[in-house]
Amino acid sequence: MKLIIHTDGGSRGNPGPGAYGFVMLDESGQTILDGGEYLGSTTNNEAEYQGLVSALETLLSFSKLDQVESLVIKMDSKLVVEQVLGNWKVKELRLQPYVLQARQSLAQLPCPYQLLHVPRAENKIADAKVNEVLDSVE
Repeated sequence: MKLIIHTDGGSRGNPGPGAYGFVMLDESGQTILDGGEYLGSTTNNEAEYQGLVSALETLLSFSKLDQVESLVIKMDSKLVVEQVLGNWKVKELRLQPYVLQARQSLAQLPCPYQLLHVPRAENKIADAKVNEVLDSVE
């Protein structure tokens, strides 16, 4: 099985009320798992990171993880992608624990993966999840 994960996070105001969302799809485009959570007051970057970390934690507890042959993770946050891959320095101390969590979770995956930056337009499914969560608490 090949999986694609779309993940996103955002805040209304920066900082402001924030949330994350993720959607896991199989190769045919069917939703396998999804999730999202309201975070309270947070920054966009913190919400983006929490979305990635939560998606990875959910994947690691997925009952069919041993059947996953490959994984593509798509995010519209270039900062998160580049920092997790080690291409950019993590200058903000409060983001460092998220980077470590994401890297530790990625290291536990039993399959090859790609972490990709995509334009916002290609990440609408996760963005919709974030807005659904934010709209539900306002």
